[in-house]
Amino acid sequence: FIGRATFQINPEHQVFAELMQAETESTYRLSPNPIRIRSLPLSVLPERYRAALSASGLPSTFSGIRYRMKEAGNRTHEVTSEGQRLVLGATGNVSGWEYDAAFTRSENRATDKYVDGYVLFDRFEAGVRNGTINPFGPSSQAGIDLINSIKINDEARKSKGLSESIDFKATKPLAKLAGGDLGFAFGTEHRRETTSFNPSALLISNNIAGDRDSTGLSTRLQATRDRRNVTSMFAELNAPFTKALEAQLAVRYDRYSDAGDTLNPKLGLRFQASPQLVIRGSAGTGFRAPSLADLNRPTTYGVASSFLTDPQCVAKEGSIDLCTDQWPVERRSNPNLKPEKSEQFSLGTVYEPNRNWSFTLDYWNITKKDVISTLGEQIIVESPAKYNGRYITRDRDGFITNIILQKENQGRLKTSGLDLAADWRGAPTSYGRFSAGISGTIVFDYDRQFGPLEPYRSNLGRFLNDQVIQRWRHRLSFGWEYGPYNLTVANQYSSGYADQNTTYNPVTDALLPSRRVKAYSLWDLTGSWNVNKQLKLNAGVLNVANTPPPFSNQAYYFLATYDPTHTDPRGRFFFTRVSYSFK
Repeated sequence: FIGRATFQINPEHQVFAELMQAETESTYRLSPNPIRIRSLPLSVLPERYRAALSASGLPSTFSGIRYRMKEAGNRTHEVTSEGQRLVLGATGNVSGWEYDAAFTRSENRATDKYVDGYVLFDRFEAGVRNGTINPFGPSSQAGIDLINSIKINDEARKSKGLSESIDFKATKPLAKLAGGDLGFAFGTEHRRETTSFNPSALLISNNIAGDRDSTGLSTRLQATRDRRNVTSMFAELNAPFTKALEAQLAVRYDRYSDAGDTLNPKLGLRFQASPQLVIRGSAGTGFRAPSLADLNRPTTYGVASSFLTDPQCVAKEGSIDLCTDQWPVERRSNPNLKPEKSEQFSLGTVYEPNRNWSFTLDYWNITKKDVISTLGEQIIVESPAKYNGRYITRDRDGFITNIILQKENQGRLKTSGLDLAADWRGAPTSYGRFSAGISGTIVFDYDRQFGPLEPYRSNLGRFLNDQVIQRWRHRLSFGWEYGPYNLTVANQYSSGYADQNTTYNPVTDALLPSRRVKAYSLWDLTGSWNVNKQLKLNAGVLNVANTPPPFSNQAYYFLATYDPTHTDPRGRFFFTRVSYSFK
């Protein structure tokens, strides 16, 4: 539900209220839970293996097993989320000052319920040890009954986020310059952010197979409640020195109660070289504080999002199969994070040779430092000499027992590119008015560090760690207007790239050759009808050709066959929308 109401108190002042309410219920399923049970008696082994090992005079126990709990079913979650946003505000004019003030309250709640695939670890382990559950083949009916009796169908965790803010901004011309009014704007905001996390008693007990600390040593999981205050102020000047030259100067101050304060300026220049040509540029600095989740989110446990081969294990054991697994992982926040800081500049031009055509071209360059991110599992596992003891924990036999994935200030990021656009709008005809346009981005470089002292590595045109940066992306559109009717055909395109590659040939034990993910191109058809001043109807078909996402090996996002960051697996999608304005 989205609603807005306004009330004109008098010609100079207006009050308004906005309310947005949304609720989403989703179910997602994953493969059966992997589980590891250590130091088992030989009696749980199939007869022929047990006899062979006993005849060899080996000990009466072995190191343990790793397998998927297929008989417990696929991991299945039901997630319910509720969101609400309320805005109460006023706009108006006082002594030439245009003002806008508002109180905003946003709240989001989420509940994660386990409905299948999760069991009580202690009773499952006991069932394996006493032979009731057979990890090497189908279990007996008694084993199936035991598994069904210890399945978990309950809420595992709840979370809540609340933001309350008061903001005020005002604008006024201060003086006359040769090119027009010297515009001035200022504003301030005070915001309080609160987050809470409430794990169930069962989750805290560390007894859920597939969602537990396998070492049994962690005490990090507990209910949390975190809060911080944020105060921001800004001021802007827009100075048209002449009809041809205009400058924009802005400065912003932010203070986070848990991350310190910062002052960031920005300077922009615009030069009208001719009636058809504009040259523009800007430079400034930026700041991003770590979120409350980055700083304080409770530790969660699970497994790596893909099967990863441990090169240290391979060197010792000589087997890809033995050394490839979805290793246990521990995902942590970091209360010691520093804010990200950035420097950026741009330079571009706008060319309009006539009323029908417009062209823009802008070069941009961004440098960030102390980038907040998490080092990916693949990079960690592939570099054991660098990350053993820091992110990788091993047992006495050298096998990985845990991988720590922690939020960190990783280092610097440098990127640059071009934004370009071309638009054509035809003259009105008896058949309506036609238009066409294209806007796109070409990226020249995207180099990042995965640690303050690490070398730069490029994400451009290749999947690395947690993302890919396509070299080229565009949106192409063709439009038609006829009175109250509008029709648009649009294409969205992103170029192909080198895929993530973690897969080995099971016959040769060699890493499979690198492959490329194909380009992704979708066509959409949308239309609208302005029935009258109050009523508007919209309808459309997204992905008209029902194009599937191109195949990808990526496994960072815990799903298979495609990359969800820039593709949509839903296929052809129809929609309608009705808008009514009470005026």
